[in-house]
This record gives sequence, structure tokens and C-alpha cells, in this order.
Amino acid sequence: MILIDSVFVHNGGGKVLLNYLMAELSKQTLHQICFLFDSRMKSEINKIEGSEYFFADGFKDRCKFYNQHGSRFRKIFCLGNIAPHKKQRGFVINYLHSSLYLTANLQKGILGNISMFAKKVVFNKLRGNVDLWMVQTEVMKRMLTESKNVKNDKILVIPFYKSLFSLYGEESLSTTKRIKDTFLFPSIPSAHKNHDRLIEAFCKAYDLNKKGELQLTIGSQYPEFYQKIKELNEKGYPITDLGYLDRPSLSKHFAAAEFVINPSLRESFGLILIEGCEFGNKIISCDEPYVGEICKPSLNFNAHDANDISRAITTAMETELPESKLLIQNEMEKLVEKILES
Repeated sequence: MILIDSVFVHNGGGKVLLNYLMAELSKQTLHQICFLFDSRMKSEINKIEGSEYFFADGFKDRCKFYNQHGSRFRKIFCLGNIAPHKKQRGFVINYLHSSLYLTANLQKGILGNISMFAKKVVFNKLRGNVDLWMVQTEVMKRMLTESKNVKNDKILVIPFYKSLFSLYGEESLSTTKRIKDTFLFPSIPSAHKNHDRLIEAFCKAYDLNKKGELQLTIGSQYPEFYQKIKELNEKGYPITDLGYLDRPSLSKHFAAAEFVINPSLRESFGLILIEGCEFGNKIISCDEPYVGEICKPSLNFNAHDANDISRAITTAMETELPESKLLIQNEMEKLVEKILES
């Protein structure tokens, strides 16, 4: 039997990947599969006939599950960065989709840094329980090799993603008008996403040009940014907080925006770059190493310099930029093959 362990996935991009993987595995009829989920997913699972389902409340519950059931599995696929708490009888694949475990902390505040430090301690202690690593890019592979001394032949690069465009793209593009000089950055304001510098840069560009609109997806659950945007709106800066968007709504905003702007200092993958390319947005992006594996942007900037971001925003509005080019492909079929192979 094969175990799919996703205890540490319950929201955001990880949840999208989990649902996509489940949909693909549901097409397989020759393999017995067991799923281990976060308990918060109980009401959201579309069960696959013939499969087994277990739920865990965090790390301790997960350990208990492995102690009771671990010996049943010939293969274990962990989607959620953290390996099992002890060496398993079966072959363990760990899909590492967060670069935060491999880099210095960029969290805001003491609690955020303590939480990330604790996660890294657990990650480092358990990484010896992995037989094969999977990552999304060559950059992630190099980081894993250099920072954790994992051998190259123990790491496979297999990017997979659920394309927003494949679900809603054609309809959104056919019913939505492109709005000139709009810059979309759909992301929650984690420290590494660099929202502070982006907002500062946009305001600088607006002071100079008196045109353009910056669209963010933050919402009232992040009161510091929510209040900051409100105050800037009162001063006349056209920064729109779209709040949380479901995927159909997000699709329409990709279809409407002229530019996707990406100031993120680090990414394991960079899904908004893929989505922007597929929706025909011109990508205005930082020049961090991960970007070059995903796409060739229309324009680059230095994400550590608000003045350079501001320059790029101004250039984008005043110059006819080349189209952005997608450089990566979805390899879901290869991923499923590796999970199911004997």
C-alpha cells in the first residue's frame, strides 16, 4: 500500500497542489492508496473509492499514526516538507516545496522567527528519514545540496502545478477587458514577499507619473497592511486591496491586469509567474535566481531597491515591452509515475 501524507497542508498553494494530486491519483485503479490529512480537511475531501483515509491534529497525532500504521506501507509520499519522525520500513519520498527551510529567516516579529526556527529544527532532525527528495526547480535542488549536503542523485526535479488558466482562462479572457497600467501582485504579505518595498516603490512612481494602479490581495486579516493601504488611499494613491480571491475571481483579475509584478525575495517555485505568462500579462519581476527557471520576464528589477522597482514600474508604463515567455512545464504525469512505481 502507498501512503500520501499531507498533514502539514491545509490551505493556500499547498492545498491546491494536494487537490490536484488527489484528482490525478483517483484515475489509478491498480494501486491501494491511503491518505493522511490535516483534521481541518475532513469536510473538504472528495474521497476516492477503494482508498483509506486518516486525519491527524498536528505533529504528535502524525507520529502516533506512523507508530500504529507505518509498517503497512511500501512507499510513503510526504507533501508538506517534513519527513516522518522515524525511519520507515517503506521507501520515503519527501516533496520539499518551501525554500524557507533552506534559507535565513525573513519572518516579521519575534514569534514568527521562533516558529520558523522550531520548524527548521524539526526539518533538520528528521531529514535523514528521507530516501528520495523531490523539488520544483534546479535552484531548489542546489539549495538542498549546498545547505543540507544531500547528494544530487537523491534529488529529483519534478515541477507540478494546477494551471489557473486551464480552469478559467478562456472564459475570463473572453469576458474581461484588459486595463492599461494595472500592476497585479496576488500574494499574502509574508516578509519575503516584499510588500513594504513594493508599496513604497509604487508610490514613488505615482508621484512622478500620476498614473497606474497597484492591485494586492491582502485583506483585513493583515491589519498592519490593511490600515497602511487605507491611509495611502486617503492620500490619493491608487492601491487596491482586493482581499482574498477565490480562483475564478483571481482568474478575472489576471485577465484584466496589464502587468503582473513580482517583488518576492525568495520562492520555491513562483506560481504567479506561470499564471501571468499563461494569461498574457507582461511580467515585471525581481532578478532573483528562481525567476529565470520559471520565465523570461518582460522587465527585471532589483527587489532590494525601492528606487529600482519604481524605475521598472515607470518604464513599464512608458515603454512597449516584449512579451514574457514561460520556460517551465507541468510534470504531473512523471510525479504520479514515481509515486506509484514499484
